Amino acid sequence: MSLADELRTRSDEELDLLFQLRPDLITPVPSDMTALAARATSAPSLMRALERLNQWQLNVLTACAIFDDPFAISEVVEGTEKRAKDAINDLYQLALIYRDDKKFRMPRNLREVIGQYPASLGPKPARPTDFAKLDKAPKAARDLLEKLIWDNPVGEVADIKANTSVTWLLDNHLLVPLDSKRVALPRDLGLHLRGGKVFAELSPTQPELAGKSITQKESDRAAIAAIATLLRLVEELMNFWSEETPSTIQSGGLGVRDLKKAAEHLDVDEAFAGFIAELSYLAGILTIDSSTRILPTSAFDIWETKPAEERWRDLASNWRIASRVIGLVGRADSKSMNALSNELDRSNAALIRSMVLESLQPDLAPTLASLQKRVIWRYPHRRGISYTKEMVAWTAREAEWLGITGGGALSTF
Repeated sequence: MSLADELRTRSDEELDLLFQLRPDLITPVPSDMTALAARATSAPSLMRALERLNQWQLNVLTACAIFDDPFAISEVVEGTEKRAKDAINDLYQLALIYRDDKKFRMPRNLREVIGQYPASLGPKPARPTDFAKLDKAPKAARDLLEKLIWDNPVGEVADIKANTSVTWLLDNHLLVPLDSKRVALPRDLGLHLRGGKVFAELSPTQPELAGKSITQKESDRAAIAAIATLLRLVEELMNFWSEETPSTIQSGGLGVRDLKKAAEHLDVDEAFAGFIAELSYLAGILTIDSSTRILPTSAFDIWETKPAEERWRDLASNWRIASRVIGLVGRADSKSMNALSNELDRSNAALIRSMVLESLQPDLAPTLASLQKRVIWRYPHRRGISYTKEMVAWTAREAEWLGITGGGALSTF
């Protein structure tokens, strides 16, 4: 059965849920189910759908990719755990897998996106592996297999024929030759050596936050001080730049010297000064005009007349949904990243920022490590784990500067 055929059998309610979960499938409206299926299995749409998955769902999807189509729920559960049934239902709702009678199938394009060695399990052997031969394996050969079980199923040797352990394993079909220097652990043997489990560790639920307790009164007191400081510094920077107006550098954005000068004027570090400049830019009270001058807009005059609560809300609400990553400014490995430059935009910035804010809670100042661990569980994309960690750290720091948190815990505001 094809995905298009299966989509035709879904109820209106199931299709409606699919379009809610994957809105790109309905914009523009596809001409028929064949067109819908083609769009749902296109690489860009699949990548967007994968970004919706948490670590547990991604692990279960990866486990599904190990088995040939059609595969049974029982196979996936055996390789993971019982709660995989719920995750499989989530994947079905997203059309990342689809039904074929009582079993499931996975779109071919999705298997390619996941990769040829899902969960670091090697290629499928031409014929089933005889596990009984492991008992006869020399110790050196067994030790070699141990190295290929978890991290990487592919091993490299200088000369396959000259290595007696490799030769024995190849002759007994416990390794698969890839070329003259590389061998791989067969998928079924790798799973057998893992005790039948696809992953060494699984986390079906998000990690708990660890940290220190803090009262709401203490948190709010710290937040009020931060908000008062922030509003004062924004106003001070706008007045400063209205008198001593900087211009953008040739590559775009605020020059390092002008940022340093602003930081000295405000008596804060450059990271905070860059944050204030970016915050003002996001709120529309700072602009870069046609002559590349950086100066306050007429909206700043209106902003100044608003009550403190409204001024703060303007700054915080625009920051929360922004695609700009202010933490990139001034990093040692990002010398070209200047405040107010175009290079600061990141498509997933608002999503990660939102996950951090949703993870925060009153009465607890979480450790950065536990906060990072939780967000990475919710957004486990290997393409940028280090970036996600940094993004969490920057968001936590900026939330404190904004008074969204006070002493690390979520404030009343």
